[in-house]
Amino acid sequence: YTVAKAAIVTLVQALWQEVRELPRAQRMALLLNLREADGRGCLALFPATGVATLRQIADALELHAERFAELWPRLPLDHATIAGLLELTRQQVINLRKSARERLARRLKGFF
Repeated sequence: YTVAKAAIVTLVQALWQEVRELPRAQRMALLLNLREADGRGCLALFPATGVATLRQIADALELHAERFAELWPRLPLDHATIAGLLELTRQQVINLRKSARERLARRLKGFF
């Protein structure tokens, strides 16, 4: 367990704690579209670091485990798909994700 890995796990733990405090629609818009700069999904970072299990992610999204298991291989989802899940417009999903990211940036400012 290196110092660098410990720092990453600490950051991911703080991020997870803050994500869980977001309103549900913001959590869904953010987590279901969570991706790296190259477009690859990165929601698996939480279970990979031991910070959250798939069940805990499903619970945070307020989705039944079976429904989340169906979505998992398709992640990250596009805006239109998330909009359908939330019964919102594509633009509303974009706005929700933007608000979530701004809040997380403010709350986690000390980590960066």
